[in-house]
Amino acid sequence: MFMNARVTAMELASVFSPADVKAYLARTGVTLPSVCKGFAYSGSYAGRNIEKMYELGRLEGSLENAVQACFRNGKAKHVLVTSGFYVLHTHGGNDAKHPGIQAGSCETDGPLGALALVRAFACRGVYVSLYCEPHNGPVLRAGYAAMVGFYDEAAPAMAARLRSHTRCLPDATDGTAEAVSAEFAATYATLYPEDPIPTSASLRSRAARSSFELGKSLMSAWGLESTPSRSQDGVKPRKIPRTQLVSGTDSAPGRVDTLFAIERLSAPYRNIRGRDIGADTEPIDALWPMASPAESTAAAQSMASFAEENGVLPPPAALRELAYIAPDAVSFGIGDGGNEVGMGKITCIDTISVLSPGGEFAPIHINGAHRTCDHLILGTVSNWAGTAFEAAAHVLYPHNALDYGAERNAVAVELALLDAIMAQPAGSVDGKYHEQPRSVDGLAWEPFHREFYENLWGLTKE
Repeated sequence: MFMNARVTAMELASVFSPADVKAYLARTGVTLPSVCKGFAYSGSYAGRNIEKMYELGRLEGSLENAVQACFRNGKAKHVLVTSGFYVLHTHGGNDAKHPGIQAGSCETDGPLGALALVRAFACRGVYVSLYCEPHNGPVLRAGYAAMVGFYDEAAPAMAARLRSHTRCLPDATDGTAEAVSAEFAATYATLYPEDPIPTSASLRSRAARSSFELGKSLMSAWGLESTPSRSQDGVKPRKIPRTQLVSGTDSAPGRVDTLFAIERLSAPYRNIRGRDIGADTEPIDALWPMASPAESTAAAQSMASFAEENGVLPPPAALRELAYIAPDAVSFGIGDGGNEVGMGKITCIDTISVLSPGGEFAPIHINGAHRTCDHLILGTVSNWAGTAFEAAAHVLYPHNALDYGAERNAVAVELALLDAIMAQPAGSVDGKYHEQPRSVDGLAWEPFHREFYENLWGLTKE
């Protein structure tokens, strides 16, 4: 249930409007601290049922539980953060930079929240690897570079910490447009001795390839292979003996022990309209566990149909081994619609699976995520929930964090990063209004996002 009052207020502000808070209290009889007021543009204001998913999914206390799971007793040592929701559109975009990829852009929701997670972990001495691939990698790199540049001016010690403890990984492709290497083919044959020839179109082959390439990306980014002549994030990695990726040292990460997805599409890879965009989504979600719905539910039927169409995917444990991820890595998810990695934790619930934003949008049992997680955090906007995690960590674990002026720079850094990812050549777009500047999830920066960040960080001082 609820614990720290300020963190509770952050959690509720991410999912409830003030009217939602009152209705929630009337239905549940829960007593909340007076600081828990909700936020004007959250929950039912946005019309996407996030407040219903939160209540029906019984996610009270989820934000604090997630922060504690990462930082209590220094549990997290090396975190993989993945984000990027690819938006298809007709006015060009990423296709010009990556031939063979459909016209589209990485959505503005996700990258800013992912970078907030990077800050939350790095300032506490936790290593972070930011997953990149051809569809969304250019935007994540642009945001990351802008963040380091911002702190070069605002907090040089934080910029130094980001350079020492974080990496944008080299692109990990699923191989749909590339020949299968002999090395991967041999690895794939050990996973599927009965069907040892990987094909670029097969989802299970793509899932295995994504994990295989992620492992190579981790080794390259942290200097475990020959140092590349030019680093993709502008930080030249130091050469580290390969064994240190497994065990970890004071100056190099061990295996990834924490998986964090924010606004990242999950199987069955359908957008909010129910359109299949799996061809433009590298299936890194296969590293997360599958949900386990009751057999009679619509979610179970959807998952059964998906498995029949795509074959049995490699189990997460096998893929984690390929990716240099600990088999018992703790998994986290942040989402705002139901189709994101980790949302399978609640979308399998019958009363949630029937929810739909209405109009042209699909009900959750059509596009609901098949992948679950150990800890799920919801937000009306996923970026908001990512920054809520950063702010909650600021409240709960201030003693072991580098001081980087989080509250003082909070609004300025978010705007700077939004501008950076929307500028060319990165070209991130609002998922609802592709041409709208300074916008996320159909909401313009002014007043919606600015006011949320001011409200959120104001709660750290209550």
